[in-house]
Amino acid sequence: MATIDPKDRADFRSRAYCEQEEAWRMCEDIAEGTLRIREKKGAYLPKFEGEDPIDYEARIKMTFVNNHYAQALEDHVGLVFANPPKLSDDVPPALEELLENVDGEGTHFDVFQQEAMLLALDHGHVLILTDYPNVVPGSSLAEAREQELRPYLVMYTAKQAISWRIAKVGGITMLEQIVLEETFLDVDGLYGEREIKQYRTFKHEMTRNDKGVVIQRGAVTWALHERDPESPHGLTLIDEDVLLDPDGKDLPRIPIRVVYGGRKLGALRSKPHLLELAMTNIQETQVESDYAAVMHKCNVPTPIFVGRGKRKPGQAIQMGSGIDLPIGGSAMYLEPSGAALNATRNRLTDIRAQIQRQGGFVREAAKQMTATEIALYARQRNARLVRAVRSLQDGME
Repeated sequence: MATIDPKDRADFRSRAYCEQEEAWRMCEDIAEGTLRIREKKGAYLPKFEGEDPIDYEARIKMTFVNNHYAQALEDHVGLVFANPPKLSDDVPPALEELLENVDGEGTHFDVFQQEAMLLALDHGHVLILTDYPNVVPGSSLAEAREQELRPYLVMYTAKQAISWRIAKVGGITMLEQIVLEETFLDVDGLYGEREIKQYRTFKHEMTRNDKGVVIQRGAVTWALHERDPESPHGLTLIDEDVLLDPDGKDLPRIPIRVVYGGRKLGALRSKPHLLELAMTNIQETQVESDYAAVMHKCNVPTPIFVGRGKRKPGQAIQMGSGIDLPIGGSAMYLEPSGAALNATRNRLTDIRAQIQRQGGFVREAAKQMTATEIALYARQRNARLVRAVRSLQDGME
């Protein structure tokens, strides 16, 4: 049976997506903290050359994350929303009612904005789709109200937009196509559950002339594919070419807005707001892990016994409250000198000062900074946040 070219599958990931994926993964992992870093020990806490497997596992269990990154994200969102946003006086009452539950799940508009800002800072950008339930053409307004049909917002992280195409229409850059990956749990049997992956494709029809210039825009449609391991192509088409505007009204664009919380590098391309802080936080965790392992060896040195009867060389000895030695035997300890401990402590101090400069907060490092330095870094942080706030405001409007 013929296979489908990967570029023709809805789950194809674009080059721009792949270029950003590592940064997203790194920020997510350090934000999750200790358990995630231990889980991915091969990536973040690699085994040293010649390190005994038992010692390696002990070092992993002694590793803990000081989560400066996650705390900094919360702090920055708190700075933005220290004063809750206020609606203008000309907002219609019907819209005010919708803002009490913007996503159809009971989320107030203020809370929705804060979550959008958090995800935008974390991944660099976030997408907000304005959606509406499927409506039978010709339905009356009364029928729509009876069925509680209403517009609602859906938030997608940057990594859920796996591919996209951009078109230049006159002097405006707009989405021509985008695929959003959705993951949810479905029932499986009486008590079980299974993971479902779907791929929602939005397309805006564009007519171009011989030079590739868009001369006319058409309808906006969407299609839905589902991951199906039993299908020879890996995907099953559920819906195709569904009009997003069944009443035939002119929908000017795909109803998705992009909010950029990090530095914008292009359409749906950005750099996470605190990427350098995330990497420095990982570095601190690695150095602290090594430091804890060395400290343990210094605190609990390895005993060595000479002349303990007919034991094999290298055989372990169970330590008790007392031991006996044959005549002529001796005992000693094998322990590191600890000469590198001071250098490691100094390195940790330098790393924590860097964390402070990158937007995190380390009490010890803050005490060593002058008031002028603190004010300078605060201004730099606030200037970067202003760009994110403006992007959020544009998206929400």
